Amino acid sequence: MPDQLASTKAGACLVSNRFEASVPAHVAVLRAVHPFREFVKVARLMHGDALRPQSWFGNAGIAPSARHRSDGASEDGVIVDPLAVIGPNAEIGSGTVIGSGAVIGVNVRIGRDCNVGAHTAIQCALIGDNVLIHPGCSIGQDGYGFVFFGPDVI
Repeated sequence: MPDQLASTKAGACLVSNRFEASVPAHVAVLRAVHPFREFVKVARLMHGDALRPQSWFGNAGIAPSARHRSDGASEDGVIVDPLAVIGPNAEIGSGTVIGSGAVIGVNVRIGRDCNVGAHTAIQCALIGDNVLIHPGCSIGQDGYGFVFFGPDVI
């Protein structure tokens, strides 16, 4: 790290006492006992919108290419990106974003202010509020709640 610090072009750096002497003269020193922890605090203040993923396509509703069964009970303010599929009787809470190509199965319940990443598949599930599901996840698939028995068990 001292080599990187010596060559930085930053205007300021969060550093612990251990590295303070290595900071170039043109860089303002921001002392911190735990520099990374303080960096996270600053980043959250400056870029709070990045903490809550939004539609990758700037949608403010259900994209025309999404398939959403109207027999479910989705609340107002749900965002569904292109090519997502929401099955019969699925319920989605307000403020939730469903990513492109995601598949939400029959009777799935997803709470408020959630983010379901692109190409995620969810079936046989109840998802609470404020849940972040990263792109490509599979929830409720084979292996979830199944018990395997030997050939002599009926």
